[in-house]
Amino acid sequence: MNAQFDVLIVGGGPAGCACALAMHNKGYRVALIDKATFPRDKVCGDAIPGQSFKAIHQLNPQWSAALQQFAEQTPIHASKAFFGNKIFRYQWKLFASNSKRIDFDHFLYNLVRSETTTTLIQNQQVAAVSHTHNGLLCTLKDGSQLEAAIVIGCDGSNSIVKRSLLKKTDNKEDVYAAVRIYYSGITGVTPGENEFHYLKEVEGYFWIFPLPNQWCNVGFGILKNKQKQGAPTDARKTLETIINSAPFKQRFQHAVPMSKLTGYSLPVWGKTQVLSGERCLLAGDAACLVDPLQGHGIDKAIRSGIMAANQAVKCLTAHSFDAAFMRQYDTAIHQSLGKELRRNYLIRLYWSRFPGVVQWLTNLNPPQKWIDLLLKKIKL
Repeated sequence: MNAQFDVLIVGGGPAGCACALAMHNKGYRVALIDKATFPRDKVCGDAIPGQSFKAIHQLNPQWSAALQQFAEQTPIHASKAFFGNKIFRYQWKLFASNSKRIDFDHFLYNLVRSETTTTLIQNQQVAAVSHTHNGLLCTLKDGSQLEAAIVIGCDGSNSIVKRSLLKKTDNKEDVYAAVRIYYSGITGVTPGENEFHYLKEVEGYFWIFPLPNQWCNVGFGILKNKQKQGAPTDARKTLETIINSAPFKQRFQHAVPMSKLTGYSLPVWGKTQVLSGERCLLAGDAACLVDPLQGHGIDKAIRSGIMAANQAVKCLTAHSFDAAFMRQYDTAIHQSLGKELRRNYLIRLYWSRFPGVVQWLTNLNPPQKWIDLLLKKIKL
């Protein structure tokens, strides 16, 4: 395979698919390549925030409507945060849902297939990306090559685009580590409501997210600092301990595990994040757009994918691909998403350092309007 494109998107997850959708009808040759064959699983909490649907709606209301109506999801209208015996509830204003990533990502991928002229390449892994006189050359593991004026890396936290083209300047000290398992038959689950449990005995949080067919995504996540001294929290053992603890043991008494316990780790946002270089952009997990407070990133992936497409159009229109011109994208991401991510990082930092203050605040029984304002700010 040897082909030439204007834009080559590496990675077919939410960021890559959103980027391809945003390039629709722009008049450019676009290809989307992924190392897997769809449908394929992605370890995740499976919560699809409302901003995801809003971003797709701004591209095309019909696409958003189709996304809201596809069968393999459970609409979510509220989130409940548990601090010991205290329960704080937040009602979502936007449509949100829970969907297994194997289903959600496959739907987005098929939307690109049916609604755009994007060249789709599956089961092909990019081995290296290098500069040529007129663009970028992507060499695949089978030896074939693809050329493009711009390459957009939507290929996850271990992005080959980032490793090949950008200097290692992002902050790798902090990562979000989590484990996930699917269960069927958990009792006490309220339809349409996600549960976040913050336990004073452990850092991090435990979640139960309802899915179709009485399944639930159950997991535990924690923000880790690689340079922090002391014994690290074992997320797998912590999750097992929580499930078997007094507050939850009865709820899981008749529950049946429907998958293996699987772990994942993602680098979180850093204030000095570099997101572009000459002829290249990063989006989604490749750009470390992971919320350090909750560990989710699907909405940020979709929004950054669209913003990357917009920047690519600017570059192709102006015939300008140098690093300085590309930095418009960095500025846009820092202004649009970076402030929220940085704020949530600071909340998480103070939370872990001063847990007694958080417990004291919850004991004050703040008015619901204060709770709504706080949870709206952090987009729980």
